[in-house]
Amino acid sequence: MKGQRHQNQKFDKINKLWEKDKVASICAQQVQATSIFPALTLFLLGIEEKTNKGHLLGSKRMKKSFILFLAFCFLTCLGGCKGKKQGEGKPGTSHAEKNEKKTVAPPAPNYAPKVVGAKIVPDPAYANRDLKVEVNAEDPEKDLIELKYQWIKFMGEGPVRTAVNLEGETDPTLSHDKFVHGDVVAVRITPFDWKGAEGQMYQTKLLVIRNSPPEIISLPPENISGPLFTYPVKVKDMDNDPITLSLCESVPKGMTINPTTGLITWAIPPGVTGTFSVTVNGDDGHGGTCYQKLNLTLTAPPKPKEGKE
Repeated sequence: MKGQRHQNQKFDKINKLWEKDKVASICAQQVQATSIFPALTLFLLGIEEKTNKGHLLGSKRMKKSFILFLAFCFLTCLGGCKGKKQGEGKPGTSHAEKNEKKTVAPPAPNYAPKVVGAKIVPDPAYANRDLKVEVNAEDPEKDLIELKYQWIKFMGEGPVRTAVNLEGETDPTLSHDKFVHGDVVAVRITPFDWKGAEGQMYQTKLLVIRNSPPEIISLPPENISGPLFTYPVKVKDMDNDPITLSLCESVPKGMTINPTTGLITWAIPPGVTGTFSVTVNGDDGHGGTCYQKLNLTLTAPPKPKEGKE
């Protein structure tokens, strides 16, 4: 009974010594897992019993067994301790979490806006009116769209012409003083979004500026008095073309018009009465014409009153 108690005390001492050292405790757990711990306990309990010669390890066989056993325990504990230290303090990562880290979605791409359609108004266009471009643009992400304009004029004759930028004309409108009749113009539009993506440049259809017709702006006199009728015809042309004026064929005898100044003169013959219709025509030489109708009424002058005797 006393011997058993003595062995239990030694067993407790061994466990306390192993618990003081973390690495030794881990090694002891590894030894217990491989069913070596019971043999090690019995061996250590017996090694302190002195032999007849008074040595701790009295026999050669005991020494050899102890060395082999110690080497085997050292290698076993070394492998277990390394595995424990490598995994110690690191939480386990599931397979799903690893896949989630590897498959991080890239940022969504930004697509450039585009011009769907554009046209210049008014059409037909004349040299006396400003031009404006109407644009229809869209963006795949519904971003705000900024438009860059460049008006161009095509020089030369025939199907092949050279496009020339109108310097400084980068607004959606073009003033009428920048072109004349016969010019061919267009506008190039480039869309941008607020993120800086630049879309493809869009060019409108070519627009030929038509000739602006002249316009007679003067009014004929209402009353005709005296033997001579005069009427200066005033004409306006937005293209500043020289206007040639003429009268229709059915005019009163003796009525004429200066084709350059537009002055109509008519020496009214004595005794002529009635209503006369006259048409004044204007031509700018580029297909633009205008006209004005005159209705002239002549009445007989009142007879002088006879004096009483």
